[in-house]
Amino acid sequence: MIKKTTLQKNISFFSTTQVALANKINMPEITQQYISAITRGKKSLSIKQVREVEKKLSIPAGWLDRYDFDSKTYLKLFKYRKLDTEAQLLFDDLSLHMINLEKQSEKN
Repeated sequence: MIKKTTLQKNISFFSTTQVALANKINMPEITQQYISAITRGKKSLSIKQVREVEKKLSIPAGWLDRYDFDSKTYLKLFKYRKLDTEAQLLFDDLSLHMINLEKQSEKN
């Protein structure tokens, strides 16, 4: 399940303006107006869209809608972005695996 408040906070964290963020994301359905609606809690993104936005912004898979970012998180993302593609994919796979394990333990 997507935590809407986390998504709202994190979407706002990644750019100085919503127009600049929409340009970084570069997906036709995610315009400045759509980002504005997300930050106001009026709209959300599908899980598929969230994962695509993570790729576009070079954020580890599963993080955008799950964890609240702060300035330390952002600094660590710079290190993630310096990894080669294979290392990023491995890290993403591990992140999603750990999130799935967490979800399973929450059910039990």
